[in-house]
Amino acid sequence: MSRTAWRSLRLSVPLWLVEMETEPIPAERIAALGWSSRSGVITQHQIMEHYRLTPRNTIVFGVRRVERGSTYPLPKKAPDRKLVEELADAFATRFPTLADVSVERAWGGWIAITSSWLSIAGQLGDNIYYSIACNGHGLAQAPYVGSLIADLIVDGAPHEDLDSIWAKEAKFPPFVLVGPLGLRIVWAVDRLCDLVNGSRRNARRAAAGAA
Repeated sequence: MSRTAWRSLRLSVPLWLVEMETEPIPAERIAALGWSSRSGVITQHQIMEHYRLTPRNTIVFGVRRVERGSTYPLPKKAPDRKLVEELADAFATRFPTLADVSVERAWGGWIAITSSWLSIAGQLGDNIYYSIACNGHGLAQAPYVGSLIADLIVDGAPHEDLDSIWAKEAKFPPFVLVGPLGLRIVWAVDRLCDLVNGSRRNARRAAAGAA
């Protein structure tokens, strides 16, 4: 797609985020967490942190801070060392009994965010169909939206799920929340909440009380 065509879409905002993975953790230490369901966990921040156990007995976690892309094409990036350290410190706060566990790898990538927090699909001209911006949930949503578009092409009628995210115009209203100033404000609010509710001392106290 040409630069002009890409700009004409104006459908989403690109955000760069970082993910990390710990070294393998002994099964008995994971069992001691009481995380028996192995379901993913997210924090209540505006820009969340997420944690999930893998079949390899590692913990994958990330986000906490994001960066808005402002140029085309989007630049190639590597995880910022300071952010990696910040995320590792957050991991030690959430899991004080695993504070000695090392981070084995870190990586980053771009995701697309919309002002409605919903995916967007649509059509350009007679034979170009698109879907974009799963807002960080593409593993589940992207194949489903793709199948709905395929059904539309074959059957000529949209499924109600596709109709609900169909963009009649290839643009969306300005998304102030993920502008440079908005992201700084949200980050500051999240860190203030950490000072009040999320200190490592409180986490250790909670862990000791549960023991």
